[in-house]
Amino acid sequence: MRQKTNFQEKCSNKMFEKLKDLGISLTRWDYVDGTEESYYEGEYNGIRLWIYDDGACIKVKTGSYLFEELDYRTKDDLIDDFINKFVKLIQAF
Repeated sequence: MRQKTNFQEKCSNKMFEKLKDLGISLTRWDYVDGTEESYYEGEYNGIRLWIYDDGACIKVKTGSYLFEELDYRTKDDLIDDFINKFVKLIQAF
């Protein structure tokens, strides 16, 4: 199994801190050792999320939201945007 990246660890830790503050638990959470790269994969109420080596994705029935490093000034900005979007989607459903 590949080692988790610093980005994956930081992003997942910040995600769980935020969800804990809101009293929310993911219904599924796994670390997948894929053929190309390893990633976290989770789900809450039909909203799926992935945390890749240096980016993230959220998928809902109506589409997907990609959070890629090249679109942000810092990885912290990417993480914050990803978590905030996920929380907004949870609250909307």
